[in-house]
Amino acid sequence: MRLKILILVLLISTNTLFGQSNDSLGLDYNPKLTPQETAYFNKVFIAQLNDFDFTNKKIGFAFKENIFLTNKNHYFKLTNDKEISNEYILIVLTANEKNNSGGYDALIVICDKLEPLKEKKRTKIIEAFSEREKSIPDKLYALGLDNISVLTNSESEYFTSQFKKTDFEFKNKKIGFFYGNNGSSIQTKKEYFNRVKERLSHNYSASMDMLLVLSEEQKVGSGGFDAIIISWSKLLVKRATPKMIRKLKKNVAQQ
Repeated sequence: MRLKILILVLLISTNTLFGQSNDSLGLDYNPKLTPQETAYFNKVFIAQLNDFDFTNKKIGFAFKENIFLTNKNHYFKLTNDKEISNEYILIVLTANEKNNSGGYDALIVICDKLEPLKEKKRTKIIEAFSEREKSIPDKLYALGLDNISVLTNSESEYFTSQFKKTDFEFKNKKIGFFYGNNGSSIQTKKEYFNRVKERLSHNYSASMDMLLVLSEEQKVGSGGFDAIIISWSKLLVKRATPKMIRKLKKNVAQQ
């Protein structure tokens, strides 16, 4: 009986760790691993560890062929796709390489086959991470962790730096988020920042955003929002539309 229970526990643990639908892995874009992700990588890369431990480590992800940088969220999507066949090489960085890369402890390189990484390729990948770190805003991974419309101090600082030409004060303000031409679609604060993190993790620039400060009448009609930020609109939007105001009001009512 005890043996059956032990086997069941092992099966559950294995399915939790390696299951295709494990919801605890790759949920964010932070290169610092969660405890669940640490346990996963220590298991998966056991043959490549050589005394390395993923605990409390900053891990980067990149494709070998074109030195295309990515993130752990993308990594877990790849490993969960049964139609995609990749190999994954663990590169543990030296102290000097860690400093040059922007603080990464190790890199996971996605490639077609397992083979030693040539020194030139290794250097170029580390240089790519170094350049990416320079473009990432301070406290990026502390942004958009919830869907509370009132901005945190870190989020206020981020938007203040993004909209340097405006006199609008972001601190303690309630902000709505839209995207698409003329702000056709509403999005949550978390969705907005996840898109920013996704692009920056691939070394792309963040989207060009527009800030629409609401009038007192619009603020009341929206349910108390102070402003709207629109992303990915090819058309210049000069003011909030009644449709946006209604969507914000509806969004408040659903919360």
